[in-house]
Amino acid sequence: MKFTATVQTITGALGTALVITAPKSEEINKFDGKKKYSIEIKKPYRKRSLQANAYCWVLTQRIAEKLSQDGSYHSKEDVYRACIKDCGHFVPVPVRDDVVDEWCRRWGSKGLGWVSEVLGPCKNTKGYTIVAMYHGSSTYTVEEMTRLINCLLDEAQRLGVATEPREYVDGLLQEWGEHDETQREKAKKTEQ
Repeated sequence: MKFTATVQTITGALGTALVITAPKSEEINKFDGKKKYSIEIKKPYRKRSLQANAYCWVLTQRIAEKLSQDGSYHSKEDVYRACIKDCGHFVPVPVRDDVVDEWCRRWGSKGLGWVSEVLGPCKNTKGYTIVAMYHGSSTYTVEEMTRLINCLLDEAQRLGVATEPREYVDGLLQEWGEHDETQREKAKKTEQ
């Protein structure tokens, strides 16, 4: 059972009692006074209707709009890609010189966050170029998503862009972690 109510405290010699005005419910009538129950009390905040990935896009849009106020256009996609490169992990891959452009195009076709960046010639293998390959946030673990959201939050705060309260953001990231764990368990079952 879950509900929102006010809480009053009564303190006496035996400790503090909490008085909670609960809604009328058949469930409450079934409580057994001799049993123990787990109760969690916390301040309510706006219900989480956005997921972490959706909030990422809300932030990129707000940042893009703020950056565009000076007359130059910035898209949310540009902001997203810049943050992926700024905080994301990349894999350096040696690519044959004659196929670098095609390689990067194909990598980028996986999604908006699948960014590649030419780093320069491969020092150990002639005729090859090192390309940094960044994965999109759809593949991120909770740690990687936290880093991306924190990068966006820092940029938003630097620009004076409104952000959600930290508790809300932490809740989104916790949900992302639960989603990430569910995906890993599904993958394990598939492998067996």
